[in-house]
Amino acid sequence: GFLTAHIRSELNRVLGFDSAQPMDANTRFSYFGMDSLMLVEFRNRLQASLGHLLPSGLLFEYSTLDKLVDYIAAEILASEFPALLAPAEEEVVETDRFRFW
Repeated sequence: GFLTAHIRSELNRVLGFDSAQPMDANTRFSYFGMDSLMLVEFRNRLQASLGHLLPSGLLFEYSTLDKLVDYIAAEILASEFPALLAPAEEEVVETDRFRFW
């Protein structure tokens, strides 16, 4: 989705990767060669782009793209935009009932 693409884009910028380069969303950030300075830069870019403060140890605890996206969707977007993640209300459709006998 949009959130995954946005976070992947910020990660690619920090890593200096081409955005077309495939990236496994379950690979730990450290596997890509990210050191502590790069993690801080990545967190700062996310904070600026999302307009939300992120915990300093966030990228150690949520150390893959999938885990980070899940955290941001659940903890940040859900609290600020609950309607986006709320289940859709079921639409009740009234139908006429006919008997053919």
